[in-house]
Amino acid sequence: MILGVAYGLEYLHGKGIVHGDLKVHNVLVDKHRTPCICDFGISKIINSSGFTTSSVGTAPYMAPELFVVLEEIGTGAFHQASTTMSSDIYSFGLLVLEILTTNLIHRPTQPVLTAKAHSSLRPKRSDYDMECVTTAFWNLLNSCWEPDPDLRPTIVDVIIQLPFDTSEPRIVRQFSKFPAFKPAVEALCTIIHDCQMLTQNRNAAGQLANRCHRLLLELLEEYTDDPRMQQIVQSATVCLLHIHATLNGWTKEMTSRIQAIVKQPKVGKAIESCHSLLANCSVAYPWMISHRLIDYEDTHFHSNNEKDNEEVLTFLAAIQNAQIIGQEILTAQKKDIIELMSMMQTACRLKFISYSVCSRMQFLGITFRGRVHSGLSSNLYELQFQNHTLLADFNLRSGEVVRIGEFPVSGTGAMDIYEGLYLQREKVAIKVVRAINSSDISLREISLRRFYRECEIWREVWRIDQGKHVLPFYGFCQEDGPFPYIVSPWQPNGTALTYVKNHPEIDYIQLINGIALGIEVLHTMSPPVVHGEIQASNILIDGHGNPLISDFGMARIIEDITGIPFSQSRGVDDSYRWFAPEVTIGQGVLSLSADVYSYGMTILELITHEPPYNDIKHTTEVVIRSAKGETPRRPTEPQVVQRGLDDELWFLLMHCWATAPLERPTIKETLSMLPIQKRE
Repeated sequence: MILGVAYGLEYLHGKGIVHGDLKVHNVLVDKHRTPCICDFGISKIINSSGFTTSSVGTAPYMAPELFVVLEEIGTGAFHQASTTMSSDIYSFGLLVLEILTTNLIHRPTQPVLTAKAHSSLRPKRSDYDMECVTTAFWNLLNSCWEPDPDLRPTIVDVIIQLPFDTSEPRIVRQFSKFPAFKPAVEALCTIIHDCQMLTQNRNAAGQLANRCHRLLLELLEEYTDDPRMQQIVQSATVCLLHIHATLNGWTKEMTSRIQAIVKQPKVGKAIESCHSLLANCSVAYPWMISHRLIDYEDTHFHSNNEKDNEEVLTFLAAIQNAQIIGQEILTAQKKDIIELMSMMQTACRLKFISYSVCSRMQFLGITFRGRVHSGLSSNLYELQFQNHTLLADFNLRSGEVVRIGEFPVSGTGAMDIYEGLYLQREKVAIKVVRAINSSDISLREISLRRFYRECEIWREVWRIDQGKHVLPFYGFCQEDGPFPYIVSPWQPNGTALTYVKNHPEIDYIQLINGIALGIEVLHTMSPPVVHGEIQASNILIDGHGNPLISDFGMARIIEDITGIPFSQSRGVDDSYRWFAPEVTIGQGVLSLSADVYSYGMTILELITHEPPYNDIKHTTEVVIRSAKGETPRRPTEPQVVQRGLDDELWFLLMHCWATAPLERPTIKETLSMLPIQKRE
């Protein structure tokens, strides 16, 4: 009934006709139980010259702008407006309310009101039996009663948003007298069920279910025993069966809320394809009202799909949902968790978060758009560490990591180190690579490709080690200043050298064994990973006193990006004291054996608290001597011996410093030769 009236009003408005006096008494029902709008005595046609008649209406159904409003003091009155399509919509809302409840409450009886009475014209839900009008229906009607005519929906908007009673018994009763509709009705009921299962696409799916329902209702109104009409119903049935098959394929995959969230964009595209099927079905029959609504349906689909996206975003951004998300992922598949994190990371990168999202967040007590980003970042952080995984995209953007302070807090030969905040939750180290100037566009593109190639290595190291011996890598950034930087967790105990100086009681052998285990992780990967610059400044100590190898692969990255051998990119600096001879000569060769050589120098550095060749002032002389096969002198100070530098350890160091790379032990062999093995 209501849909029939809406179709009638859509026809009038489509012809540019304003009814002007829409009410239940002007709707008649024919012998086929089809509602027909009548009484065009005060209707008017909108054209380029204006209106053909003056405005008249029936007070209980009139829109606010049609009343004469008396001033509280004096005899003046506000200007009375003319009837419009918007005033018809207001009347339509009241007509529907009367159909649903059988009575309009507190409506005026005269077209003249006081200002006070005029201000309270909008119907109140508390005046009506809530069981007669669902929340969805009331919200739609309430939009028809907006005081501002420009804010009211069009009749097409109303038709598309009309909520139906989707209970299967009622639908079956609607079509029970027409056996030809039985297959179509069965298909419709399954579609409605499918749409109800698509919880994260509820707006777009709800529109689709309503559109399918309207299609059959429209065919029912036009149905005759003509074979051609039966063929049309069969064609519509085939269309609905295709839609069911499409939706059902997705509902079978929705075994959890996480899956529903991560598949929401793809389900949205599937729903869009279903709308295309319905459009193609309608195009074949131009006389159908649904044919005229195709463009409007598409517009509403995109609006509803955006609402679904925003609702997912709002859910993921709400801090109070962190526990719910955490519980959901306990039973989620790994690929779904990764996809969810990717979705959240992408959402965090949105330059603009829509007003409607922020309105919903404000309803939850969050008043600033920045809080949406903050909530997403916080929940993404919890998700990342609850699942011991890393972000999907290592190429970090502005906002995912933020520098704290204007100046670096420390540095190495190749990098400046700043404090930073990761996903607004964790303190991190931002290591700016000075050797690469990303303001050079060509160099920027090369460095981006090179960093991406390293990403999979970094991810694989994390998968194998989980941050036990190798410092985790959170990502890199090229958008924050002229130099790119890498991001890693902040380690409160600083570098290995700082740590041993501040903690004289530590077990040095245990420490250097832990360093070797980290190098072993890199060297035993497939293919093996060369660190390239092992020294105490690239070994950090975690909160439990365990060593973590950091910045692996940076030497080779700098070589590849700049085209200059790493050993030559900075000139002869102090790092040469740790380099194997073959690294400092000619083009320089980074290798596993060169790492072992540097590891030996690092042991000496940690046990003596001094850089290698500390007795030689100039690094250039160190390079010359190491090329000749000269090794550091053996320290004999009592405190050094007490720290663990005995004959056995010195023998190991001399093996690590062999001039010929092939004569050096592998890291596995080095581990087996460490004194800790005998201690155990």
